[in-house]
Amino acid sequence: MVTFVLSIIVAVVIVFSVIGVVISAEFGNIFLGLIPLILGLTLSGIIIISLTLIFEIGTIGLIINALNGNPYDFNVFKETLSKYYLRAFGTTMGGFTIIYSIAFLILLIPILAYMLTIGLLSGGWALLLLSGYAYALTGYWALIMIDSHKGGFESIGQNIRFGAKNWKIMFLIFFFHTMLISNLPGYFGFVGFLASFLISAVIGTVFKTVTLLTYRRYRL
Repeated sequence: MVTFVLSIIVAVVIVFSVIGVVISAEFGNIFLGLIPLILGLTLSGIIIISLTLIFEIGTIGLIINALNGNPYDFNVFKETLSKYYLRAFGTTMGGFTIIYSIAFLILLIPILAYMLTIGLLSGGWALLLLSGYAYALTGYWALIMIDSHKGGFESIGQNIRFGAKNWKIMFLIFFFHTMLISNLPGYFGFVGFLASFLISAVIGTVFKTVTLLTYRRYRL
């Protein structure tokens, strides 16, 4: 499945790149040739986000169903998708990406200064801390949305409030998850590298469960 998706994305980028080269050669303008490439990369990003959300939303539905004491039922996966997928997609594409982009532009210089000073001097640990804090504030809004039956942006607001109050424990969850995922190839060698997608998905499901239980325990 992963190979198939990657093949589609690579094919899309290649096709749009070739179109860009043809346009550049035809009109003698390299900037016109960049337009199809940008469109190809944008379309590839949308494909990645769409497929990621399908797995993410469906998995969350199954996790919540299990934690509520119900037996496994794959129909829950489909029902969760039908109810929350468009809401999650719209939030991600229509707002969440914009929020992140605006915040990144506003904080670009402070972030670069942080990365080039504290980040380098700490051997990357300061960057991990920054990423963990970002996760605590915005990393599990989809869980909140489905578990609490909220809207997308309402869930982001709830995530920010909860993360600001409980960022230490959420950072620990992020830290252990990151350490396990990043060191998978080292644990299993080349086989671990090839199987990292599958293993990462299993570990991710475990930590989604931990995150949800933590949210239920400490929610406002």
